[in-house]
Amino acid sequence: MKRPYRLYNAQTKTYLRWRCYGYPRHAHIGALIECRWAEVSHTIEVLDTTEGAGNKLLGSYTRRVDGVAFSPERNAYVKPKRSRKSATRKQARRRAETIDRETGEVRASQTRH
Repeated sequence: MKRPYRLYNAQTKTYLRWRCYGYPRHAHIGALIECRWAEVSHTIEVLDTTEGAGNKLLGSYTRRVDGVAFSPERNAYVKPKRSRKSATRKQARRRAETIDRETGEVRASQTRH
């Protein structure tokens, strides 16, 4: 399926026409735009309709008087945070070397691999 992320109107219980997305981020932005133009108390849901997921709810946007409220699904996919980049060579070299305080010698530390 090329565009598995769809928008669903909870009040009319229908999918929004022409609102199919290939990426979840684009679907959330589309839902936010649709919800901003909707009447107060309307809810737009973002669904993942891939074969393995069924119709998995990723989150819903509800139009309020003063803005839009987002309520995420508890078990929704969350993009994993990037791990910190590995230390630079200079920092790695500093970790690998220890300085003997008495003699002032620099010697390699013994690390387990």
